[in-house]
Amino acid sequence: MTTSSTYPYRIPSVLKHIFITFVFTVLLVLCCLIATMGQQAPATPPAPAPAPPAATYTPTEIQSLKLKLAQANAKVAQKDLQATQQAAQNAQAAFQQSVTALQTACDDVRKEQKWPETVQCNLDTLVFFDKPAATPPAPAPAPPAPASPPVAPVPTSKGAK
Repeated sequence: MTTSSTYPYRIPSVLKHIFITFVFTVLLVLCCLIATMGQQAPATPPAPAPAPPAATYTPTEIQSLKLKLAQANAKVAQKDLQATQQAAQNAQAAFQQSVTALQTACDDVRKEQKWPETVQCNLDTLVFFDKPAATPPAPAPAPPAPASPPVAPVPTSKGAK
């Protein structure tokens, strides 16, 4: 029974190691807690306080129906506005394409007629004209001469002639 005589000595040794590990773990946790108590938490914006519940006011049934009708009308008007805006954008694009096509047609006529590059087309009247050469601006008129200061009258004596 040699095992029984050594067995009681092993248990206290294992318990001693467990106890020491436990004590060191507790000390480590306490040290960590003490170290973090002195530190500030990272600055994070505080969560907005929940708004206090607003008082609810309930319109009458007729008022509620009028409000819903007005809301529906506003939504329809908004959709109409969006459709109109889209149609206006489409019309603007079509107009721009037409003007570009007209300018191209004018350029084609100028080239077929072998007119110089300075010839332009008025897109409103379809009249071709030669762009006048840039003339220097007329010289500015000379500024007027400064006015002479008024001459003071010479005093005369009453008795002298």
